[in-house]
Amino acid sequence: MLMQCGSLILCLEISVISLVRQ
Repeated sequence: MLMQCGSLILCLEISVISLVRQ
């Protein structure tokens, strides 16, 4: 999932969302 991000901000948002959904 993280490899598909095109910008650093998107990567960070995806990471935070993933942590919250745990």
